[in-house]
Amino acid sequence: MQNISAAIVIRNNKILLEKHSPSERELFVTSIAGNIFHESIFKYDGGTINLIGIMTELLDTNFTLSAHDKVEWVQINELLSYKLATAGIPIAEKVSQIYG
Repeated sequence: MQNISAAIVIRNNKILLEKHSPSERELFVTSIAGNIFHESIFKYDGGTINLIGIMTELLDTNFTLSAHDKVEWVQINELLSYKLATAGIPIAEKVSQIYG
């Protein structure tokens, strides 16, 4: 099983939502990782992943889009209306339940 971390960034009742492009690199921004919020294990055709949602504080918002096509702040109560990666849905549901 492959462990993959996912930053959860919440600010002013909004959550940072990123749309990934098909490359391997990530979004480059200065941040501080906090506590693990929730984990989601999912079996894809290529193997099993453990997606680890980590509460994250941004130190700046100067995003460098390399592995992401788009970055936007969305209302937490609208989060589940977006097309999310299957492994990320349980994490999004918990975010919506607690913060929405």
